[in-house]
Amino acid sequence: MRSDRGRLGIIAMDNIMDLAKKVDDHLKKLMKENPNEIVPKEGYLIPVSAPRFGNGEAKGVLDASVGGKDIFILSDVGNHYVNYNFFDKKKPMSPDEHFMDIIRMIGAIGGEADRINVIMPLLYESRQHRRKQRESLDCAVSLQMLQSLGVEHTITFDIHDPEMKNATPLRPIKNLYPTKDILTSFVNKEVEADFDNLIPIAPDNGAIGRTTTYASMLGAKLIAHFYKLRDYSRIEHGLNPIKEHKYTGSEKDGMSYVVIDDMIASGGSMIDCCKRLKEKNPKDIYIISTFAIFTQGAAIFDEAYASGLFTKLYTTNLTYLPPEIVNKPWIEVVDCTESIAQAIYNINQYEPMSPLLNGKQETYEYLRDTIKNNKQLKDN
Repeated sequence: MRSDRGRLGIIAMDNIMDLAKKVDDHLKKLMKENPNEIVPKEGYLIPVSAPRFGNGEAKGVLDASVGGKDIFILSDVGNHYVNYNFFDKKKPMSPDEHFMDIIRMIGAIGGEADRINVIMPLLYESRQHRRKQRESLDCAVSLQMLQSLGVEHTITFDIHDPEMKNATPLRPIKNLYPTKDILTSFVNKEVEADFDNLIPIAPDNGAIGRTTTYASMLGAKLIAHFYKLRDYSRIEHGLNPIKEHKYTGSEKDGMSYVVIDDMIASGGSMIDCCKRLKEKNPKDIYIISTFAIFTQGAAIFDEAYASGLFTKLYTTNLTYLPPEIVNKPWIEVVDCTESIAQAIYNINQYEPMSPLLNGKQETYEYLRDTIKNNKQLKDN
């Protein structure tokens, strides 16, 4: 640990305040265990605001000093439940506006902090990660903008394309995974699941790497995947529409499946995969998605659950979910605030991040022991 590090400070935007308060509580516990730290009674959250004018323009305002501090700016750019008055009308904030508020806070700091770090659990513009034709490369541009403004670390979760870390060669991008948190919750809650006959499913080719990681930690014997057949003659909602999901994998009936992806947008593609799997007379169909955005609402999942297409959806609290969705019987929201707090602690204390990135074997052993114990309890 270096002795010249700055005192910790957290700037939480309105779009992530509830999560940030939990992170602050975890950090206070972590810091109290460190004999070299004096934990402030009020915690580490720094009061800020981003007021907007009637025409939509805004500014960032700090309501406390950040001089010499190690600042972590937290923002949920996917939160569309934050509104503001725009020409006397209520307007939900878009990812673009959330990202610009991060930039405004960096401007308000004005170089007075020891370091500035940005935590976006859902990385801004992460789906616009590569250029296929004459189009913008938004994710790389935004990351380079943060680098140019002096941001030391950018921390995110389950980045859509890990190669985006190459966009800022002079500044680290810490890509954390919620795999441990999700699978720990999964095996503890699904005590009746048939883990001996569970097949992890990648809904497309891009999810194979992620699915393989989940499979190795669960000790699954094999994985399967779907291949998306697209209609490249048309573009709908910015994408070539999917004509069909081709299944590639075991054809044995009576298996259990868990479909794994980083993001659910409208959910149509995920539900289509479940329909195809339902044809194989499965015992259970689970869904795991780091970010469940529900861009067209949750009705499609209500209908699918009611018709028995899936057993449970596991997702995280890394992007905002409204109470009416959180309380659905088919969803389990996994709390990842402790992982965020641990990442902040390690960076602030100049401790290695590798324990957070390379805990596969430890997690695998815990999961297998838990599954074994649950099976013994069922047998008895």
